[in-house]
Amino acid sequence: AASGTLNFSAGETSKTIQIPVLDDAITEPDELFTITLSNTLSLESLGAPSTVFVTVQDRSTTPRMSILDVFPAEGGPGTTTDATFAIVLSAATGRAVNGNYMTSNVTAFGGTSCNEQGVDYEAKSGTFSFEPGTTRIIVPVKVCGDSSAEANETFRVTLSDVKGAMPSSSQAVGTIVNDDVLGLIL
Repeated sequence: AASGTLNFSAGETSKTIQIPVLDDAITEPDELFTITLSNTLSLESLGAPSTVFVTVQDRSTTPRMSILDVFPAEGGPGTTTDATFAIVLSAATGRAVNGNYMTSNVTAFGGTSCNEQGVDYEAKSGTFSFEPGTTRIIVPVKVCGDSSAEANETFRVTLSDVKGAMPSSSQAVGTIVNDDVLGLIL
């Protein structure tokens, strides 16, 4: 905060006011403050406007966001494992950062429940949101175990409608690692 007196000499029509702006450690939304000129001999000598709004923009760039690939083990029949996709920000921020996510098949088959025949993972969609100062959140996707010896299977998680951060990667791959041994019958 600052206050002071402006004195105009004869013929002067403008003055410069310096307001110190302090730096802080986190990225944040624009901040506003006002400067008001008052206590003149007459309001006509003050002119308009007598109050101005000042916007302080953050010195940092918008944080970058990425989602990381995962490699969960498949597990046995009747078991589930969480594929924990991490959505990561490059810096802590006071800005609202949010968006949507959705799974999609590549070579793995998604379904509504692991109790369904042939489902490799439970398809999922929703929203995500970072609390101020948080740089990492987890989106878990349930992987369905089985006893079939097969190749590793993959699915995607795609981010969309991201606000408050710049996506550096908007897709991650979940590779379900087969842990069943192919048996030979002689």
